[in-house]
Amino acid sequence: MIATDGPLKQLLDASALVTSAWPHAHEDVFVLVKVLQVTFPTLAEVIATGIVVLIAANSRTSVVTLSAGAATLRAIAQDQNGGRVADPKGNAHMVVQLDIIDVEAEGRAASKVAR
Repeated sequence: MIATDGPLKQLLDASALVTSAWPHAHEDVFVLVKVLQVTFPTLAEVIATGIVVLIAANSRTSVVTLSAGAATLRAIAQDQNGGRVADPKGNAHMVVQLDIIDVEAEGRAASKVAR
């Protein structure tokens, strides 16, 4: 899992910032991000854990929406070479990287908080 957006990456890498951004849902944000960092062989295997749920997948843009508890994450599904995976839901076994676009909890988006 990667976040190519610098401010977003800094926010997600700093537990104090995550806690201040989402005081009531920070644990869900931590779980969602850490599960994807630690156990991310493929998207299919992450979903199989039952901790992370695939809410939506856009076949055209390769954007997936994942959730854990009150936290939601949107990311671009990528293969091992960094290319977009078409139909990430149907090809979840090919998704080995996620380029995080945004994380949301408590009605606040990381893309706004990180700026």
